[in-house]
Amino acid sequence: MKTKGETFGSTIRKLRRDSRKTLQEMADKIGVSVAYYSEVELEKRPPFKPDRIALLAQLLNASANELFALSWQDRKVISFDTDQLNPSETNILQSFARGLTDDQIERIQDVIKGK
Repeated sequence: MKTKGETFGSTIRKLRRDSRKTLQEMADKIGVSVAYYSEVELEKRPPFKPDRIALLAQLLNASANELFALSWQDRKVISFDTDQLNPSETNILQSFARGLTDDQIERIQDVIKGK
């Protein structure tokens, strides 16, 4: 799905248009205002939080993993659910993530995607 230069906003806009859904429909279904949804598509706001991205993937019949990867790329962060981790594991994860370059993050994402 992803091509060079593609962003989270441009991707969800294309997916929404291809599925012939309106901004109002999508905003209502994921629980945000039309203005907010539009601003995410136009990259005036950062990508949605993970729970909304998962719902969006279902609604647009898209790969949640690819939408997550695009959102992480745009935010320059990777979100993890640390509820199942003990404090030591959480500290290791946080320490590891600090100071990574964009190239290192991209290589990690490629490994996660199996490239």
